[in-house]
Amino acid sequence: MKKNDLSAFTLCTILGVSAQEVVWQKDTQMATIVTQSHEDAADPTKEAELLLALDAFQPLGMTSKYTYDPLVGITTITPPSGIRELYVYDSANRLKQVQVRERDNAGTYRYKVVKEFRYHYKQ
Repeated sequence: MKKNDLSAFTLCTILGVSAQEVVWQKDTQMATIVTQSHEDAADPTKEAELLLALDAFQPLGMTSKYTYDPLVGITTITPPSGIRELYVYDSANRLKQVQVRERDNAGTYRYKVVKEFRYHYKQ
């Protein structure tokens, strides 16, 4: 696989409907998601726009959504439940934390650390 071949990575998986139904119903949304994915690959600060496009994509079936940074790793996973997991990396691109998005009583989203990784390399 070439380094710049972005079409080789999964953005979402859909269960419970045929591919034909998804394409027929969501053609323009799929194009927006692909465009946002390419923009995020070129400029990682645009990941929020990609996440908004993925959140707007709600086909009839159960959908899991993924974002990633090439040469680093997965950055978010959103299962059908909608509880988003955020993967945080350190400056050496090692997984540092896994955080889960929660909504408080005011309806505001915040992230809670559920896993933390510490690397004990010899200095």
